[in-house]
Amino acid sequence: MAYRGSVKPFVNFNAKHDAELLHRAMKGIGTDEDTVLMVLTARCDDQRQEIKAAYKKTYGK
Repeated sequence: MAYRGSVKPFVNFNAKHDAELLHRAMKGIGTDEDTVLMVLTARCDDQRQEIKAAYKKTYGK
């Protein structure tokens, strides 16, 4: 039996927007953990990979 993730794709997904949310949440002193958790736990793995690529393209990290 193949492993199947439990997180369904997020409706109205926008990788660039999510990358911006994560960047703002982690920028400066301290981290907005609520935003980080909200974004990463509500996206399926394919969407998280798209966010990763958008973040790297936009912020070079």
